Amino acid sequence: MWRNGDDDEHTMADKPVGALTVAAVTFANGGDNIGVYVPVFIAVGTGALVAYFGSCDASVGALRV
Repeated sequence: MWRNGDDDEHTMADKPVGALTVAAVTFANGGDNIGVYVPVFIAVGTGALVAYFGSCDASVGALRV
């Protein structure tokens, strides 16, 4: 187990995390996805969009099984 050098038993799990903090981190982590996928979705046709969303839906569905 890694230690930071002090004997304090408190961890990050002991500190409350608000919904706004979680939302901010989620948005920050997904920002690069927005920057990549929006231009791709704008550039391709309807058939490609259906194929992209269909394959994504099938992949997510496969994970739920």
